[in-house]
Amino acid sequence: MWCTVNAVIIGMFISSVIDGHKPTFSCNRPIFCSTASWNTLGITFANQTISGQNPLAVFVDANNWVYVVNQNTKQVLIWHNDSIDPTQVIPNSVYNSWSIFVTGTGDIYIAYNHLYRAVDKWISGTNASVVVLNTTAFCFGLFVDTNDTLYCSQTKNHTVVKRWLNDDKMTINIVAGTGVNGSAPNQLDYPQGIFVDVNFDLYVADCYNHRIQWFPLGQSTATTIAGQGSTENNITLYFPTGILLDAENYIFILEPGNGRIIRTGPNGYRCIIGCDGPGSLANQLSRPSTFSFDNYGNIFVSDQNNHRIQKFVFMTKSCDYTTTYPLTTDVQQVTPLFFTPTCPNSSNIGIDCKLPGTSCAILNPCLNDGTCDNINDVPWYSCLCPPGFNGTRCQFDHRLCKNGTCFNNGTCAGASTCICAPGWQGRRCETKINYCINVTCQNNGICRPLLLNYSCECLSSSFSGRHCEITATKIVIYKTVSKSVSYIAILAMITVAAFVIIMDILKYCFGIDPTREELERIRREKRAKKRKPVVQRFVYVNAPSIRVSQPKEQSNRINDTRV
Repeated sequence: MWCTVNAVIIGMFISSVIDGHKPTFSCNRPIFCSTASWNTLGITFANQTISGQNPLAVFVDANNWVYVVNQNTKQVLIWHNDSIDPTQVIPNSVYNSWSIFVTGTGDIYIAYNHLYRAVDKWISGTNASVVVLNTTAFCFGLFVDTNDTLYCSQTKNHTVVKRWLNDDKMTINIVAGTGVNGSAPNQLDYPQGIFVDVNFDLYVADCYNHRIQWFPLGQSTATTIAGQGSTENNITLYFPTGILLDAENYIFILEPGNGRIIRTGPNGYRCIIGCDGPGSLANQLSRPSTFSFDNYGNIFVSDQNNHRIQKFVFMTKSCDYTTTYPLTTDVQQVTPLFFTPTCPNSSNIGIDCKLPGTSCAILNPCLNDGTCDNINDVPWYSCLCPPGFNGTRCQFDHRLCKNGTCFNNGTCAGASTCICAPGWQGRRCETKINYCINVTCQNNGICRPLLLNYSCECLSSSFSGRHCEITATKIVIYKTVSKSVSYIAILAMITVAAFVIIMDILKYCFGIDPTREELERIRREKRAKKRKPVVQRFVYVNAPSIRVSQPKEQSNRINDTRV
């Protein structure tokens, strides 16, 4: 089915292109006409059984996924693409959380407001979280702007702080409030909901001052644009807690004190939801705390005291072609860029008068194969969008299966479910299956996961095989020889030890000393060697006598020896 979407005026579109600015949409900032209205009978999107008691936080991301914080189960519940029941649950992820914010990349920011005061980021596609902000007081409101700057409204500190997420030092700066509650232009009193537009201007729901404060970029002094102290309107607010801006920078205010939602427009403020006062009926709210747009313009509200999440459907028929803005003098300012001197056929333009002068031909505004339809020859158009697309130019892609939804040749099966190709897993088939989990490589080998397989990298060329279980021949020989030498050495040691033990047993237990005789022989030989030798003198008979004077005793001793 093709859907018809009203157009933005040509003059505004041309002016934005000439100024170098393109329409920027973030946090689901739909375009509404001045007479836009919503079905005042809300639909209970999630009752107490699902959302728990006193649900505080609800958020709808750019994919129309709805996030609800269940305080009782400490879970974040996620609905994908208009599903009836939650299709995903993040367990044990919250505690007393008043605010949740989801970026375009799918990262989820959650404020913890108990003893552990911090903001955690749950990384898209994983079950892991990291602390991105440590605070001294709990955060009621969270916001991440297009410059990756995280904002936190510290209610009990009466300030709004920010931190650039790419700063590793986690530097925190105060951007609004003085730290002391008050009603001066630079003060806040229990600030709650916050919003940062494309110009990085900060809007704060200054709850206990019953007003909405606007802090232009770089300024600490605010202008009161609604509520108590405002000079531009006479609207009275009662404890506002939420603020949203649409694509035209018109403001939507959530007012728990009166149980209603009001919006600004060309004709000032008007109530759009809960206009009959607080209550529990379908057209009533009771102390709502947060709200969020989906990209169709529907409004989701955490109806706290009624223990439910309400959805208020945007009435598309409330905006027809008669409510769009006529072509203004803005087009006259850009006429020289598009129109040449008068052509004979007034419906054509161009140097040769061959180009159609219709809005569709000049702007070619419809994206994603949308069909442009000129409305009754007046200077505005309508885009007929193919299934899955909407927006004034068919710029919003709501298809369940988009290009790039599933990675690595995965097949989209709808509702952001991917059927992964073999070897891949994960929500979007982004993770390669690790086949090494239950594999052990032997001999200190290292397992390397491959697509649909694994490989064991062996320590050296000495090992091979699927699991490095095969040992090279030279290593086997080395091991065998080493073992043999070891065995021989051990056997020799055992033999010597046994011999010594046996000899000791024979000697000391049985008195048998096999070495006694040998020891005695050795001792005798040693004693014999120690004796003094006998000196004998031989005298030869008939030898010539040599007269030598000798002592008498010696001479007698010699004479007694005769041969």
